[in-house]
Amino acid sequence: MASIEREVENALLNVVSGIGGVNFFTSERSTARTIPSVTVQAQIGSEEIVPFSGVFKTPTTITYVARADTTARADFDAKFYDILEQLYRSPDLASYLTDHSNLTFYVAKVTGDSPSVISQNRTWSRAMTLDVTATAVKASSIPLSGLSLWLKADAGVTLSGVNVTAWADQSGNGNNATARTGNSTLVSSAINGNPVLRFGGNANLITNNFFVHNYNTPITIIAVSKASASTVFSGNPTARYIVGVTNNGGYEAGLTYGGYGTETPNFSVGFGKSYVGGQDIESSAMGENQVGLSSSINSGTLISAFLNGNSVGTADPADQSGGSNSTGAFSIGSDVVLDEIDDFFCTCDIAEIIIYNRAITTPERQQVEAYLNTKYAIY
Repeated sequence: MASIEREVENALLNVVSGIGGVNFFTSERSTARTIPSVTVQAQIGSEEIVPFSGVFKTPTTITYVARADTTARADFDAKFYDILEQLYRSPDLASYLTDHSNLTFYVAKVTGDSPSVISQNRTWSRAMTLDVTATAVKASSIPLSGLSLWLKADAGVTLSGVNVTAWADQSGNGNNATARTGNSTLVSSAINGNPVLRFGGNANLITNNFFVHNYNTPITIIAVSKASASTVFSGNPTARYIVGVTNNGGYEAGLTYGGYGTETPNFSVGFGKSYVGGQDIESSAMGENQVGLSSSINSGTLISAFLNGNSVGTADPADQSGGSNSTGAFSIGSDVVLDEIDDFFCTCDIAEIIIYNRAITTPERQQVEAYLNTKYAIY
């Protein structure tokens, strides 16, 4: 693998490679340039998250240069804005860059461009700057501090015939999930060649006595899942849990997909007391049969929800009605109100679930999401 700087440079050149009429170069010390040209230069900056994490701020400059005596100012400006537009109009720039290098990019965005053309030595010159955060660490790396539960379909699945009987916790905490109701199955290649556990709307797994929790205690829940159209049953309460925690009507938290009655199916995060005015944050961005990377973080003072790396809303834990301490059991594929007949089963594929007993930071969330997005190619 090339250096981080060179990987960033090459990946950005790939973004604008479809623009005709210019030559492209990465940075090389003491190397002559051919005009016109686009030159990209990245520079390793401060290390992010924690020391020795291998995650670096990498300020980057893209410069477009042309001969002033052979190129009209208007033509030069038009070409520059073609390059700039190519970067601005890509909402998935970080993912695109990842696909074109050996690095995992957490952040990549244009932060500015030069306000005017500079003419020196018979040349036009304009530049733009980007804020890039990149790492050479392999995507299997996620923060371990506070990691309470890690379930992934490519490890620790116990079968009886084709049915899943247990799903072993990979966090090292022994919070293993076992089959409670119905039968989920293991599908060997479902999301970007990776396996999933498939739930048919009548099955779940459960981890008993996982933790004691209340609505203003920090927690982070992140999952990769795909809900099918059959999740929704018209006229019924139909928010179906991807992962949930309750204790017989006590504190409730979870990631759900669905709608109520005739509502548009959506991804939502629920926090609060079951059936007593709990808080929901919803997004219609996760469609039926679409893979979604959903993240919910409760800091104790703010609940934040993200879908595919983008914020879908926040809420105040103080708005929760009747939240109380309860010994929670996490359920996979349904709610876990143990006296409920329905249990809000999900018709869905679940690939991976990561839970922390704290509110992870923004760089940490981006690190987990980058790991999952690299693995499952979601966005």
